[in-house]
Amino acid sequence: MPKPPWRLLYFLENVYCTYLAWFLIYQDALLPSKVNILDIAAGPGTVAYGLALFLQSSSGFFDIPEMHISYYSLEKEDAFQFRGLQFWRRYIESRITTVNAYFRFVTTDLFT
Repeated sequence: MPKPPWRLLYFLENVYCTYLAWFLIYQDALLPSKVNILDIAAGPGTVAYGLALFLQSSSGFFDIPEMHISYYSLEKEDAFQFRGLQFWRRYIESRITTVNAYFRFVTTDLFT
């Protein structure tokens, strides 16, 4: 069986790590009642995606807090950003409980 492209593997690993981090925050009763996140990073939005998946998968166990995610990505590879946004649109926006999120993707190479 062929391996997934490295970018997709990176995306999935980071989403899983973020999902686990949010679980540990919840387990220690540190999850706030209102979640506001400003994520300034490079890449396809794995932090926002991991949090949204965690909240969606745990909606049967506790009330999902009010949440707003602002994500700003400065990334060299526009295809990487595009894939992250497509994942978000397909798997998160289609859920019953929607997530209040704002995305801005800027594609540029800081080294040129």
